[in-house]
Amino acid sequence: MNLLRRGLESIVTGTLSAVPTKVGKTVRVLGFRPLFKQLDSSVRISSRVRFSGTSRISIEKGASINQYAEIHSGGNPIRIQANAFIDLGASIRDCGEISQSSGIVLGENSSLGPYCCLAGPGAINIGSNCMIASHCSMYANNHRFDDWTRTINSQPLTAVGITIEDDCWLGTGVRVLDGVTIGRGSVIGAGAVVSRDIPPYSVAVGVPARVIEKPKEQFFTSLSKE
Repeated sequence: MNLLRRGLESIVTGTLSAVPTKVGKTVRVLGFRPLFKQLDSSVRISSRVRFSGTSRISIEKGASINQYAEIHSGGNPIRIQANAFIDLGASIRDCGEISQSSGIVLGENSSLGPYCCLAGPGAINIGSNCMIASHCSMYANNHRFDDWTRTINSQPLTAVGITIEDDCWLGTGVRVLDGVTIGRGSVIGAGAVVSRDIPPYSVAVGVPARVIEKPKEQFFTSLSKE
């Protein structure tokens, strides 16, 4: 049955993804809806978008996906919340066949810029109203390499998970490593590599990323004293 479903999924999504113009967007939603866990009728899916594991993918009201994006579930859920936007060539891969997790969530009104990459199998939770600029990547996994008698790709994979809280902005080319939480309201400068937690309302830059200021925290602290 799974093999039959995968075949049907491949035929339907592959065929309808090639239909251009506004007609294609309408046809895709109608044709895809029986395959998905949830696919709201208002969702906009451009041409050449690729899907697999659609029975575990939810795309909510007003969400939009641009051309050549890829969304693949290997066993864990993927949820694109209301009014989220996935831009050109972005890739979301849950890789759940390796490890079970709570999956990947892109929050309400949040956006992934062109050619971003999100990969499990650990959970990735992006909050609401976040802006993730082009070429950012989040890898919720890591390979052990402490056994020098074995190749790295044969050693265990760890998957802790990544959390981006609400109202964060990640500049172009930011890399977020497994196990990291970026606190609410934070800004991460272009090209930074985030290897440790970032407190809420912080500005962080560099490799590895370090906090250089907390302007929002100071603002809210001053408000509370008034």
